[in-house]
Amino acid sequence: MSPLKLKDQSIVSRIGDILMLPLMYLLQMNISEVPQQTHYWNNTKMSSENIADFEADYMVTATGVEGAVKRWFGPLPIFHMPIIGGWSEFIVIEPMEQKSEWYIGWLPFDTIGISQIPLTDKVRVLLGPRPVQFFGVDAHGRQIPIKISGKGTVGKAGDYSKIPLL
Repeated sequence: MSPLKLKDQSIVSRIGDILMLPLMYLLQMNISEVPQQTHYWNNTKMSSENIADFEADYMVTATGVEGAVKRWFGPLPIFHMPIIGGWSEFIVIEPMEQKSEWYIGWLPFDTIGISQIPLTDKVRVLLGPRPVQFFGVDAHGRQIPIKISGKGTVGKAGDYSKIPLL
């Protein structure tokens, strides 16, 4: 299996994320939890050829959440906006073996992508109306085994409130 070519998160992307923080806190209506951090500028879309050799046993699958809204309302990404009914259910994913830098990717029904935000431990990922598979890769773009270690709801995250939400 050839490793993925990962894109580094640019300085412009990092600045954009910082500038969006107040809005993201407002959209989740909760300042006690780390807000959602994924934006279009820090994700890389991929084709199925990029992950054709990935091991399904290293991925995790999550079922959809009944009643979750569609991702977009025209150009507006409402799935990131719990205040107006966006997605609020999440699962917690972590690497099974290593705790060095890694990245989370997803395979929903219509697109494949990977976050450019480096992780060092657990991550929360939102769940929408349809099933989705998540995968992890290390800093060299090689697939790593991951597992689900928890679940919760934005605004009621409890012990998971300080884990990044992508």
